[in-house]
Amino acid sequence: MNHPILTAIAGFMLLVVSALALTAVASPWVFWLSEQVYPFAFHRVFNRTAMILFIAGAAVLFMRLKVKTPRDLGYPASRQDFVNGVLPGFAWGVVMMSCVSAVLLALGARELRTDPAESLLAAIGALPQALLSGLAVGFVEETFFRGALYTTIRRDSPAFAAAIATALLYATVHFFGEKIRIAPENVDAFSGLLFLSQFFGKFSQPLAILDAFVALFLVGVLLALVRERTGHIAASIGLHAGFVATIVVVKRISRPVFASDFGFLINRIDGIVGWLVALAAAIAVTLIYMRQPEMRASRLR
Repeated sequence: MNHPILTAIAGFMLLVVSALALTAVASPWVFWLSEQVYPFAFHRVFNRTAMILFIAGAAVLFMRLKVKTPRDLGYPASRQDFVNGVLPGFAWGVVMMSCVSAVLLALGARELRTDPAESLLAAIGALPQALLSGLAVGFVEETFFRGALYTTIRRDSPAFAAAIATALLYATVHFFGEKIRIAPENVDAFSGLLFLSQFFGKFSQPLAILDAFVALFLVGVLLALVRERTGHIAASIGLHAGFVATIVVVKRISRPVFASDFGFLINRIDGIVGWLVALAAAIAVTLIYMRQPEMRASRLR
């Protein structure tokens, strides 16, 4: 298997399967050990164990794929370039997602939980958590998807092919996991396998996740095109962080109204990411793609 896209996808799938299989076996033991220090819920132990094993496996995978330096991970050459990418990217992410949220509120697909004055105070109170969540998610996901994985594929593939491949994987992982809960007293050696059996449950109802999947795919393409255009992931980190931070605030001050006339614009999983986000991302992708002729030419290599 020498094709870079197939190699990257196969490596990614092997990484996911291996990390989850090990987690299914190890998580009950990790849970029992953690109880001696702090009583974490089993689903949190499972998810954190899987994340640690995934990160460790990713480090090994990318070393084998010769992704070893900060430049290979998509980071710019200097701190100033990084700051100059993150800050404008974050601002654009906030503006874009704020516009989407404002439209959802105006159409009645979401409604404020309290009056405007109290909502403003709630939004201000949510800012620290929003900023922390946004930056954490932006750094981790962009380093992996638009950094290491994109670099691996882009070495021998055109830009748009690398964007599509990484965006598909990026959208897919957002539907891993299921809200299954196991009481502490019921955890046994097979609880990890039980949890794993439900881990891909969302894919059993593809139409229920279609709008969110399309939206996340297009967001992934957008982030990849930004990475291609700037030459590094700093702006993508900022853009991604801005998206997440705004969503955290919007969720804090408003609730979804699925029964409204425009409720179809939001997904039932999180009440925000749906067809309207997909439309906004598609417009942004089109604008960037049309303004970057070298990317269109690169498809023909």
